[in-house]
Amino acid sequence: MSKEIWTDERLNQLADLVASNIQAQARHEENLQRIERLVEQNNQASQRNQEDIQRIERLVEQNNQASQRHDESIQRIDRRIEQILEAQQRHQEDIQRHQEDIQRLDRLVESNARVVQALANVSVEAKEERDQLFKRMDQQQAEIVGLRTETARLLDILLNQRNQEDNQN
Repeated sequence: MSKEIWTDERLNQLADLVASNIQAQARHEENLQRIERLVEQNNQASQRNQEDIQRIERLVEQNNQASQRHDESIQRIDRRIEQILEAQQRHQEDIQRHQEDIQRLDRLVESNARVVQALANVSVEAKEERDQLFKRMDQQQAEIVGLRTETARLLDILLNQRNQEDNQN
């Protein structure tokens, strides 16, 4: 072994070095504790992140389900709109047919009105003709009554003459 001489200065340096190492070790232990706390906090944060990820995954799944239900609702609404459009088309066609029917009925009513007017005119003419016929018949009956009266008078005259001839014979 060699002989080294430890002087106060060297001992002070050694003491300073040891003190410095102790301080460094204390800082190192503090840093380790801080690192352990940070690791613990990081683990807790990681655990919270995992829980958040699970919550987000559940929300994403719920959102996907809601989106699927929404898509199904949109499809149902689309089908209903198509049905409504088809019904509207049928109603438009019905309306068109009804308008055509109304036009035909209008023409028929107009035609019937002309027929009724013609019948009314014919009826008026027929009434006039009937009135004239009744008037003529009244005149003819009056003439017939006159002729009967004349015939009866002539028969009376002839009978009287015959009776007078028979009485003379």
